Amino acid sequence: MTEINNDNDWQFAGIADGYEKYLAPVLSKWTDAMFEKTELSEGEDVLDFACGTGIVTRRLADSVDTPGTVVGLDVEPAMLEVARTTASSLPINVQWYEANAEQMPFSDESFDVAYCQQGLQFMDNPTDALTEAHRVLRPGGRLAVGVWSKLDDSPHYAALTAALEKFAPQQAAAAMRAPFDALSSPDKLRRCIESAGFEEVQTEAITHQVSYPSAEEFFRREVVSWLADPVGDLSESSRHAIVTMLERSLERHINDGTLQAPMKALIAWGMKS
Repeated sequence: MTEINNDNDWQFAGIADGYEKYLAPVLSKWTDAMFEKTELSEGEDVLDFACGTGIVTRRLADSVDTPGTVVGLDVEPAMLEVARTTASSLPINVQWYEANAEQMPFSDESFDVAYCQQGLQFMDNPTDALTEAHRVLRPGGRLAVGVWSKLDDSPHYAALTAALEKFAPQQAAAAMRAPFDALSSPDKLRRCIESAGFEEVQTEAITHQVSYPSAEEFFRREVVSWLADPVGDLSESSRHAIVTMLERSLERHINDGTLQAPMKALIAWGMKS
């Protein structure tokens, strides 16, 4: 059985730093699919809304020889601070804006392509953000978004949610469920995008394997990346109980201590006529 590390191992400089270190590599697995669906071309102006620490914008430097204007927009200043730092050495110039995606500070028809990687499901009004994306795209502009599929399609997160329901405050499990419930149906996601004015909307479910050094490390990374508020103050005994439950429920996904599990996301894309 895994021994829980001491409390110092659960400290973090900030949610944005943990997000960039641990979640960004996971989220980036689906970024190339978004580029492929939009057939991104040299010289096009690109918007990445709810950009977080700049996962999509950084990948542009590897996917397009010379993009046009590249803009990252996020409502969280700490995320943008990390994004600016990590993008400082890129061969492309990225403009960063702190703003709500539901009220974008851009003129009509400013961009050719808009992306949102794992951001819509956290918004209060995702249709409003998509309507704004439609407004700022030029005629013929393309949109691609990514959201998580339903919770059961990612067994490690399903197991963590069950453990949190048993050993953590109620809001912890609710926080885990929220991004997997919001837009996890392909039909619901498609209708949401169509209601914002986009046409020829399609969806595709894409599964990737994700890997963690251990079940405990998976849990710790989630805490220091985005679950700090509801989980960060748990006692050592509660953490131990959660890790023990994870190890038992994910036994078939653990080999020599390493946790490997499938994770499914929905990619959706469409265009502005």
